Amino acid sequence: MNRFLLVQTAEHLALHDEQHPEHKPLFFDFSVGKTKHRREHPGKELLLKALGKTKNPYEIIDATAGLGRDAFVLACAKHKVILMERSPIVAALLADALQRAEQIPDLAEIINRMCLVIGDAKELLTKHSADIVYLDPMFPERKKTALVKKEMRILKDLLEQDLLGDDPDTEQLLALFTRARLSARKRVIVKRPLHAAYLADVKPDLCYKGKTSRFDVYLSKIG
Repeated sequence: MNRFLLVQTAEHLALHDEQHPEHKPLFFDFSVGKTKHRREHPGKELLLKALGKTKNPYEIIDATAGLGRDAFVLACAKHKVILMERSPIVAALLADALQRAEQIPDLAEIINRMCLVIGDAKELLTKHSADIVYLDPMFPERKKTALVKKEMRILKDLLEQDLLGDDPDTEQLLALFTRARLSARKRVIVKRPLHAAYLADVKPDLCYKGKTSRFDVYLSKIG
C-alpha cells in the first residue's frame, strides 16, 4: 500500500499520510494562515528587499515553487511569477490551491500574475529567462529537526521515498544554480539558512539577513 494518497474532496485536494492517520491531510490555501499574514504585512518581507528597487514589476521565475508561498508574496507585490515545480504531487496540490484562490475576489488579481509550469527547472530554464530567478532549496540541513514544520516533514518524507526525486540541496541544486545564473537578466536570489555555507561556495554580491534565514543575491552578468 502506498503511504501517501491524494484525495479530492468537495473543498480541496489533500495529501493523506496513510502511515500516520493521526496527521491532518496536507493541502495548500493562499487565503488563510501565514500566507494571509504575509500578504497583509509586506513591509517585513526580506525577499522583496532582495529584489532591489524597480519602477516597473519584474518578471520572476520561482524555480523551486514548493508550497508557492514566496511566489504568492512576489505576486502580491505586482510582479509576474512563473512557478516551476518538478513534483507532480506537489504541483497538483499547488494547482488546486491556485484554482480555489482565483475564485476569491480579493485574491483573483494576484493569482492571475502566477503561472504554474510542471517540470524540471534545470530543463525549463534552457527555454525560459526572466529578470530574476529565485531558488529556495526546500530541505536544507537542520540540526533541530523536531522544529521542522509539518508540511516540511511530510514533503521530506516524500523525498526520501523517491517521489520527489533526488535531494535538491546537493548536485541537483548546484546544477540548477548554474542554469539560473545563465537565465536571469538581473539577479539570482537564493534563500539559505542563516548560517549555511554559500551555495556552490560562491560568495553573493549582496546578502539580506533575517533571524533564521538569509537571501543571497547574485547579480547577473547578462542584463
